[in-house]
Amino acid sequence: MSAQVEVVEAQPRPDSSRGKNEARRLRVSGRVPAVVYGAKKNTVAVSLDPKVISRILASKSGHNTIFDLQVGQREDQSHDRDWQFEPVRGSILHIDLKRIAMDEKMRVMVPIHLVGEAVGVKTQGGIMDQVIREVESSACPAIFRATLMRTFQRWNSAWCCA
Repeated sequence: MSAQVEVVEAQPRPDSSRGKNEARRLRVSGRVPAVVYGAKKNTVAVSLDPKVISRILASKSGHNTIFDLQVGQREDQSHDRDWQFEPVRGSILHIDLKRIAMDEKMRVMVPIHLVGEAVGVKTQGGIMDQVIREVESSACPAIFRATLMRTFQRWNSAWCCA
């Protein structure tokens, strides 16, 4: 997690603006419909700037990024729990945001990045096969790591990881 937490401004949507037609109108106006839930507070329908959310999803920590969500006068820490993309254009259709209680444990999937080249691959003609790409981690949000990195420089081709 970076030292500077990004602030995302959201506009609350009234209950009358929920539904397929209203969501379509919202997207045409350049906003993304979203829902904010969690931390034992009421669910709120909001609209977001798609450029800000796309930048967060494309960041190093991706969907594990914790940011400040400002809805009106209220500001909560949250992260994107689920999102939907339009399959042809690749634009965001909808996003679910979850409020975070920084003192409670939460479960997230953390990507694994392999660094270096194993000795068995380099000298003995072995093949490195990464079976899993992410692991589930459970911890307080304040100590999450963006990614797990594993160096394979001293691994021999005879070793097998399960």
